[in-house]
Amino acid sequence: MESSHITAEIKKKLSDLFETLNPFQLRKAMEKRLNKIFDLCYEN
Repeated sequence: MESSHITAEIKKKLSDLFETLNPFQLRKAMEKRLNKIFDLCYEN
């Protein structure tokens, strides 16, 4: 965020997005997707 290559508008959007993220929801979504991948990999 300290980079001069990133515009103030982009920094604001990223900050706003960061504020809405919930680590518990993110983990649940990741586990769900990983389980789908594992199911495909280990399907008999």
